[in-house]
Amino acid sequence: MTLRAVPAKFAAIAAIVLRPLTAMPNPNALAELQALELLQTCTPAELADLAHCLQPQTLQAQEALFHCGDPAAALYWIRSGRVGVFVADGSNNQHESLLRVLGAGALLGEMALIDGQPRSATCRALEPTQLYAVTSQDFQQLLTRSPQFVQALLATLSQRLRYTNQFLSEVGAGVQQLASGQYAPLAQLQSPDHSLEHLATAFAQMALRAQQREVALQERIRRLELEVDACRLQQSVAEITESEFFVHLQQRAQQIRRNRHKSLPPQADSE
Repeated sequence: MTLRAVPAKFAAIAAIVLRPLTAMPNPNALAELQALELLQTCTPAELADLAHCLQPQTLQAQEALFHCGDPAAALYWIRSGRVGVFVADGSNNQHESLLRVLGAGALLGEMALIDGQPRSATCRALEPTQLYAVTSQDFQQLLTRSPQFVQALLATLSQRLRYTNQFLSEVGAGVQQLASGQYAPLAQLQSPDHSLEHLATAFAQMALRAQQREVALQERIRRLELEVDACRLQQSVAEITESEFFVHLQQRAQQIRRNRHKSLPPQADSE
């Protein structure tokens, strides 16, 4: 009997039954999958099928899972630990910024398997981390024979997109506030998805630094205006004191003093 002879609704069960006995799913892996909220809608047969595909993987702290630009070879479930998602700084490819942090139960790396594009970010363990990997080949097979898995995957992508859109909307509003000099609301900017808290914090810090630079610039402008006013005053005084009229006025005043001194009586002069 082949899989083609099995009704579609029993395809997942048939796939498990027809596997070699040496390929029985890991009981621990199956229990972990059953505990994932993401997979609550999957049938036991689909979970068992997925458990067959899981390949345990361990990362040490600061060890890279994959790098930006790498071809997509697998998707990953985090069993324990934390993984940071890093993107290169646009002004310096040698510097990376932490975009988000993913913890136990999170799914990552699925987008590149779906669209066939290279990795768009670098993922690195922030601490000792254990994961399950599902190869690209197994992933494609799961998509064809496990509708509930596809539904769970779409729900995850939809939720992530919703969180990202909401956060980007807040960031867009924050940029407008930043441009108009309204810094206070940006200090309370928060991510609707806890994994984006680092991005929210970075944006708030950027707003704070912009405010500090603006305050410092305003102080420098104020001091410069005072210096300019003092310079203008000094220049105006110099223009007056160096003018022919002022020189003539000084000479006339000196002549008046001399004449007055000469006209004083000798007695008054001696006094």
